[in-house]
Amino acid sequence: MKTRIMILAAALFFAAAVSAEAGFHIGLTGAYIRPLDKNQGGAPAYGLSVGLDLASNLSLDVSVLRYESAVTASTDGLSAGQLAVIPLEIGVDARFPFGDGKLAAWAGVAGGYALPQFTYDSTAASAWNAIGFTVVEKVRSGPCLGVMGGLEYALSSTSVLRLEVRYRLMKASGSWSMADRTGGLTQSGTLDNLNLDTLTLGLAVRIGL
Repeated sequence: MKTRIMILAAALFFAAAVSAEAGFHIGLTGAYIRPLDKNQGGAPAYGLSVGLDLASNLSLDVSVLRYESAVTASTDGLSAGQLAVIPLEIGVDARFPFGDGKLAAWAGVAGGYALPQFTYDSTAASAWNAIGFTVVEKVRSGPCLGVMGGLEYALSSTSVLRLEVRYRLMKASGSWSMADRTGGLTQSGTLDNLNLDTLTLGLAVRIGL
């Protein structure tokens, strides 16, 4: 439901901007993600965005990014495995040009919804399966909020190269279950206050349409 509301809000923003004949742009991003939870490893990320130039130095973007982090087991968090996260966000940023305008600083905020998916370690799953147990862990989707900034360099009149540093706040919850296929018993519990906060260092190309 929250995802649908976000998509609807983005559509309304775009409709308003189109009626005002604002310019469109698209962006491609490559990045390195560093989770702040020590049990989650750093990972490469890739993403894309579609945006509107609301003014000469103000833009609105809808963006999606994906990364997959290796997770080591912790007593109060996730077990060993792989955590893939897809943040879907709407952001606004402002530019602050220097000199002739080819180089600019920029800063912005973004908010949206994060879609995480946890895959339990295959070696551990096979070991449990061999003695008759099935183990499942899940992480629920939830809101995310980010602040970002960096530098921008104009490659041409319609394209720019952007360096980005972003802090993204993501809190999530989850659940676990262990089923005994022989005895028919199942134990389960919740995973509360999972920390999915990240720091991002990225490089993006934005092209005007």
